[in-house]
Amino acid sequence: MTDEKDFWKRQVARWSTLPFGKDVGHVASSEALEWTDRELSRNWNLANIRGWANAEWYLRLYANKFRGQDVLDIGPGIGLDGIYLAQHGAHMVFADIAPDNLKLLKRICEMKHVKAAFIVLEGPYAPDFGIMFDAIMSIGMIHHSPFEMMKKEMETFTYYLKPGGSMVGMVYPKERWEAHGRPSFEEFAAKTDKAGTPWSEWYDREKILRLFGDNFRLNWWQNFNDDKFAWFDLTKVRNGPRRYEGPTEKE
Repeated sequence: MTDEKDFWKRQVARWSTLPFGKDVGHVASSEALEWTDRELSRNWNLANIRGWANAEWYLRLYANKFRGQDVLDIGPGIGLDGIYLAQHGAHMVFADIAPDNLKLLKRICEMKHVKAAFIVLEGPYAPDFGIMFDAIMSIGMIHHSPFEMMKKEMETFTYYLKPGGSMVGMVYPKERWEAHGRPSFEEFAAKTDKAGTPWSEWYDREKILRLFGDNFRLNWWQNFNDDKFAWFDLTKVRNGPRRYEGPTEKE
């Protein structure tokens, strides 16, 4: 059984390092904050050019759908997806577990003349957004925690999603895990991401539905980029009873 507090600390340590694409590599957000505006702009643009090849199809799809909507982006990285959507009329809220990540992203948004809100997630079950969202997106975050832990995390987030709202994102498909020889999820993490990544877990249609539960309808599922990634698109059909609030002190 996963020690959730210890796992959370490991996650914060790992994901305080952000991917800037093959040209620059992974860089600690604290280090990237030391770059000049010119360096930051150059490195972000290089990452954006690289990322566009994989992201163009879904960004163009959701640019119109999310226009004028309040959209929560969980684990936004350097904002390649969220900034594009904001530039096309979405009202973006970026939520991340690492404060320096958001400091860097806020600086990038200012350079790009993008207005957005920024929220530091202080624990896996801690968010209290105070508003309801039209859409939530999670691109590359869900597969990096054990299923049962992520199920509780998603319950906390989707509590703030309006009925009829969209829950969309990217995960690693089962085919990718099988292509690596069905390793443990710790070993799979080392193969899919840099060393020190605590966890990577596969998903398929059935598993994503189990993750979100009966309050959601799966609209479609699609593998892409030679089965390296899978995209899911769900609609929230009803509210759940309450959001998960984490273990009590006695637990």
